[in-house]
Amino acid sequence: MEWVSHARAMQYPADAVSCRCCVSFILRATLGTLLGEKAQIAAAKEICQLISKQKRVVDAALHEGNMETRVSPAEVTASQHVLVCALLELGSLLQDLSSTAAPLLQDTSIGMLDTVISVLLHPSPSARLAAAWCLRCVAVGMPAQVAMLLDRCAERLNALKSCPEAVAGYSAAVAALLGAVQLCPLGISHSKGKVVMTLAEDLLRSAAQNSRISIQRTQGGWLLLSALSTLGPTVMEHHLPRLLLLWKCAFPLSVKDMENELRRGDSFTWQVTLEGRAGALCAMKSLVVHCKDLLTDDVISRLLPLLSCAVALLNQLPSIIKSYGNQIKNAATVFRLRVYEILTMLQPKTYEESFGTVLKQLLNDLTGPEITACAELNLLPSLCYSQDLALLGPGLQDVDQHYVEEQLHGGSSGGGTLEYDPFTIFEKAQEVPTPLPPASALTAAAVQLFGGIFPHLGVQQRAQILEQFCEFVRQLKGARQQTVHIHVVAAFCCTLKCLASSRKELGPEEVQRPALSLLLGALEGSNPLLRCMAAEGLARLVHVLNDPNFTVSITLLSFEKLKTARDAITRTGHALALSAVYRYLSGISSSQFLSACVGVLFTLSQDSTSPEVQMWALHALSMVVDLAGPLYHSHLEASFSLVLRLLLSTPHTHVEVQQSLGRCLNALITSMGPDLQGEGAGVCAVRTSCLVGCAVMQDSQDCLVQAQAISCLQQLHMFAPRFVNLASLVPSLCINLCSSYLSLRRAVVACLRQLAQKEAVEVSEHAVALVKELPRRDNTQLDVTIKEVGLEGALFSLLDRESDPCLCRDIQETLVHMMSSGAESNLAHWLKLCKDVLSASADSAAAAAVETQQEEDGDRYDDSSVFHAKSESSGPFNNLRWSTRVFSMECVCRIIAQCENRDPAHFNMALAQEQRLHESADFLVLHLADLIRMAFMAATDHSDQLRLAGLQTLLVIIRKFSSVPEPEFPGHVILEQYQANVGAALRPAFHVDAPPNVTAKACQVCSAWIASGVISDLRDLRRVHQLLASSLAKVQVGRDVASQLYNESTFTMETLAVLKAWAEVYITAVQGSRQRESPGSHLQQQSDEAGTAGPAGAGLLKLVQTDLATLSRLWLAALQDHALLTLPSQYSSHLPSTGGSFYTAETVEQARPHYYSAWATVLHATALWLNSTGFIVVDEGPANLSRPVTPTSMGQSTSLSSVKSPEDVNTDRLHLILGTELS
Repeated sequence: MEWVSHARAMQYPADAVSCRCCVSFILRATLGTLLGEKAQIAAAKEICQLISKQKRVVDAALHEGNMETRVSPAEVTASQHVLVCALLELGSLLQDLSSTAAPLLQDTSIGMLDTVISVLLHPSPSARLAAAWCLRCVAVGMPAQVAMLLDRCAERLNALKSCPEAVAGYSAAVAALLGAVQLCPLGISHSKGKVVMTLAEDLLRSAAQNSRISIQRTQGGWLLLSALSTLGPTVMEHHLPRLLLLWKCAFPLSVKDMENELRRGDSFTWQVTLEGRAGALCAMKSLVVHCKDLLTDDVISRLLPLLSCAVALLNQLPSIIKSYGNQIKNAATVFRLRVYEILTMLQPKTYEESFGTVLKQLLNDLTGPEITACAELNLLPSLCYSQDLALLGPGLQDVDQHYVEEQLHGGSSGGGTLEYDPFTIFEKAQEVPTPLPPASALTAAAVQLFGGIFPHLGVQQRAQILEQFCEFVRQLKGARQQTVHIHVVAAFCCTLKCLASSRKELGPEEVQRPALSLLLGALEGSNPLLRCMAAEGLARLVHVLNDPNFTVSITLLSFEKLKTARDAITRTGHALALSAVYRYLSGISSSQFLSACVGVLFTLSQDSTSPEVQMWALHALSMVVDLAGPLYHSHLEASFSLVLRLLLSTPHTHVEVQQSLGRCLNALITSMGPDLQGEGAGVCAVRTSCLVGCAVMQDSQDCLVQAQAISCLQQLHMFAPRFVNLASLVPSLCINLCSSYLSLRRAVVACLRQLAQKEAVEVSEHAVALVKELPRRDNTQLDVTIKEVGLEGALFSLLDRESDPCLCRDIQETLVHMMSSGAESNLAHWLKLCKDVLSASADSAAAAAVETQQEEDGDRYDDSSVFHAKSESSGPFNNLRWSTRVFSMECVCRIIAQCENRDPAHFNMALAQEQRLHESADFLVLHLADLIRMAFMAATDHSDQLRLAGLQTLLVIIRKFSSVPEPEFPGHVILEQYQANVGAALRPAFHVDAPPNVTAKACQVCSAWIASGVISDLRDLRRVHQLLASSLAKVQVGRDVASQLYNESTFTMETLAVLKAWAEVYITAVQGSRQRESPGSHLQQQSDEAGTAGPAGAGLLKLVQTDLATLSRLWLAALQDHALLTLPSQYSSHLPSTGGSFYTAETVEQARPHYYSAWATVLHATALWLNSTGFIVVDEGPANLSRPVTPTSMGQSTSLSSVKSPEDVNTDRLHLILGTELS
C-alpha cells in the first residue's frame, strides 16, 4: 500500500492507474488465493481498519484550517490510491466469502458498511467509485443486503443532493447496487425501481437550479436511469413514458433548434449540456441492451429524431471546442463515444440518412491529426485469430500475471480504470470493469461502428474510403503513420467480419484492389500484432470474395515474397498469410499448394539465423497441418523428423521457437490420429519421435513449453494410450499440479481429466506411489494431501485455491470421472474424503448450534442423537471455502445416484450385512450415518449455497433410504433413528431471516420426510409439522406485508413451495387413512400389531385437518392463478391488472415456472379435499378459521346481493379443477 501512495508513482494519472493495477494483482494473488476463509475474514477486518484510517486523514484535511492542518494535499491525493486498492480488494474478499461474511457486517466494533459508505463522500472520484463497487460486491455476496443498501443510499442521496460529492458518490452506489441485481437470482422488489426512477427524475429536473452541482446531478441522474434498465423490461415498461420524456428534454426538438443553441451559452453550459446528452445516449444504449422487447417501432421512431440531433451536433463539436477552449474537450470526446456506441447497437438502416455525417466523423477519429493511439492490446486481439496470439509473447498468453503484462504493453494510456467511465459500474461482471480512457475508447468504438456501416455503403463510396486509407498510410510518417495504419486496418478487418456474418459482398475490382493493398501493407508492417491482424484480414477477405482465382493469386504473391524477401518482417508476415488463406474455406484441398507451402515453411523453419522467422514459420506449419487434414499424411514423416531435429538443436534460450515446435508437434499427432497405434517400423519411429520431442520440451525451464509437452502427451494418449507410460507421465503431472503458472496448471488438469475418463484408478495409484517414493524430500502441502487422501484430495485442495473458471471446471470434471470409476469400489474412501472437505471449515463447530424448541406439552426436543459437528483440524484439509464444500456435497449426491444403478445391497441393510460376511465389499447403506451427518452439517452452515446443497442431499437420502427396513427391529425402517437429526437440519431453514429459496427447498424436504412414512411417533411428527405450520402462517400474512428484501416472485416461489408441501402431506395422509380403513390391508395389520397409528394414518390426517379450511382456500387460489396464467396470449388483457393471489402483474413471467411445478400436486390435494366433503362445504368466515387467510375471488363477494349459492360455488370449483387438468 505504501508503494501505491509513493510520490513517484503518482506523477502522471496513467502511472498511478498502472501502479494500482499491479498492487491489486498482488493483493488478489495473496489474500484471494493463498488464504482460507478464516484468514480472509481477518484480512477483511484489517483492510477495513486501513480504510477507516485513510478516511480520517482526508477528513482532517477537509475540516481543519490550512494553517493548522498537518495533512498536506499530497497526502490526500495519495490516500485516494490507497483507498481504491483497499476497497477493491475488500469487495473481492466479501464477494468470495459470500454469506459466510455476514458476521463481518453484523460486527458493530468494525462498522464495515458504515466505513465503506463514508468513502462515498471522498473528494476523489476514483475513491468514491471504488466504494460504490465495494458495496456492489457486498450485494452480490449477500443478496439480503441489496434492498437495505439501496434504501440507505437512496435516502442519503435525497437528503444530501446539495453536496456535489454526495450526489456523485451515492448515485454511483445506487447504480452499482442495481447492477448487482443481475447476479442475484432472488432479485429486488419492483418498488425499488420506482424509487430510483423518482430520484433520477428529481436530479435531472433540479440540475439547472444550482450551477455548483449541475454536472454531478446531470451525471447522477442519467447514471441511475442507465442502471435502472438492467432490471429488465418488466420494470422498465412502467417507466418508459417518463424516460422518453426525459430524453426529449435532453435534446433540441429539431436541427434548427440545435443551430440556435450554438449562438448562446458559455463553456460551463456546454460542458453540462454535453455531459447530459452523453448520459442520455448511454441510457438509450442500456435500454437497447437490456430491454430489447420494449424497442417497438413506435419507440424507435421517437428516438430517431433525438439521434439525428446528436449526430448533427458531431459536426459542430470542433467549432464549439474552438470557441470555448479545451475545458469541454473531454466532455465532447465522451459525447462522441456515446453516439458511436448507441449507433453500433442499432441497425444501420435506421439512421441511413446520417451516414454522411457519421462517416466524416469516423474518418476523422481514425485518421485525423488529433487522434490518440489506442493501446494495441485493447484494440487488436479481438480482430486476430485466437491461435495466432500465441506468437505475441506472454502478454496475451494464459498466465496468472496477465493483468500485469497488460500494464507493461498498455502504452502511454496505461491500463483501464473505473473512473474513466463510471457508466460501466452497473455492467454484469464479477470483476471490476476496467474501461479505457475516453480517447482510446473512442477509437475502439469508431472501429466497431465503421465495420457496421461500411457494408451498407455504395460501391463507389467503399472504393473511395479504402483509397483514402491507403493514401493516409503512404503519406504519413513516424509514430502517427503507425497509429493510423493500425486504426484503418482494424476498421477494415472489422468490416470484413461484418460482411462475412451478414453474407454480403465486398464489391468489384475497384474495391478489392485498395482492400488488398491495405492488408498487404499491414502484413509487412513492423508491428507483430498488426501482422497477425492482417493475416486474419486476408483470410476474411478470401472468404468474403469466395473467388478461387483471387485465392490463388494471393498464395502466389506470398510465395514470391518469401522467395525474394530477406528481411524477417516480410517473411514472417507472408508465412502466416499462407497458413491463413484457407482458414475459412473448409481447409486445404490442393495437394500442389500444400506441397509448395510445406516446402517453403520447412525452409523458413530451419533458418537458425532468425529465431523470429523460425517461430512464425513453425506456427504457420502447425496451422497448415490442421487445415490440410488427411491430405497432409504424405508429409507426416518428414515433418516429424524436422520437428524432432529442431527440438534437439534449438537452444533453450529460444523458448518462442520451442513453443512453436510444441504446437507443430501437437498438430502432427492430431493429424496422424489413430494411425499412431500401428506396429510398422515407420509408425514406431514416429511414436518414438513424439516421445523424445515431449521429453525434450518437459526439460525446458519455460512454463509454456512444458505446457505444450503435456498437451502433446495428452494427444498421444488419446490416439495411442498403450504407448504412453503413465508411470512417468502421472508423476510429472502431479509435480506441476501446483505450478505458479496458469498455462501449465491448465495443461496438467486437462491431461488428468482425459486420463481419468478411462484410467482413473491407475492414475491415482501412480500419484500415491510418487509421494511414497520420495519420503526424504521437503514435502509440500500437495504431497502431504496426496499421501493422506490421494490425488483426488489434492485436486480438492487445488480447486479451493483456483479462481480461473476454465481450470476449476476441468478440476471438477476430473474429480467426477475419478469418482465414477472408483467410488463404488472404494466407497469408504470417497465418502470420508467428502466428509473431510465438508468438515474443513472455520464454521464447522457452529454448524450444530441448533436451538431446541419447547413443545406444548412441556417436553423438549430429544437432541441426544443429533450430530454436533466438530472442527477437525487433524484432517488433511484446512479451512476450505464454501464453494469447494458445496461441490463435495454434489459429489455425495453423485455417489448415491451412481450406487442406485449397481448392487441392490447399497439400499438394503440386511443384504449388505450378509454379503459383507462373505466378501470384502462395501455398501452405501452401511455409511448412512455419515451421509446424514454430512447433510446435517451442510444444511446448518452459514453459507446459503451450502445450506441448499445440504437440504438437497437430505432430500436424496430420504427418497433413497426411506423404505429400507431395519433388520434388528422388524416393522421399523433404518431412518427412524435419525428423526432428531433431520428435524434439527430442517429447523434453521424456517428462521425468519432464512432466504426464501432455502425455505422453499426445506419445505420440499419436510413434505418428503413426512410422506416417507419414516416418522412413527406422533410427537416427532408434530415437530416437523410445526415447521410447515410456521410457513403456512407466513403465507397467510400475504405479499403486501411480506419482507421486501427480494423480488415479489420469491414470495410466489415460497408460497407455492409451502402449498405444494402441504398438498403432498395431505395426499399421503388421505391415502394412508384409506389403506388403514380397508379391511385386511397390510398397513392395518401392521398398525394393529404395533398398537399405534403410523404417520400415514389418522394421526397425520388429524394434524392436517386443523389447517384444512385454510389450505383449501389457498389451494383454490393457487389453481385459479395457474388457470389465469395458462390462458392463451390473446386473452392476456383479461388478466387482473394487479396480479393474482400469489403473484404480481410485474412478475408474471418469473411466476409461471413456480406454478408449473406445483399445480398438479395442488390439484390432486384439492380434488381429494372436495371428494372428502362431498362438495358440501360450509363457507366459514375468516374469523372462524384457525388463522387469517389470503382472500380469493372464488366464492367471495363484496356485497350481499352478489353472494353465490353453495351450488354455484361448487360448480365454479368443479369447472376450475376440470379446466386446470385439461389445460
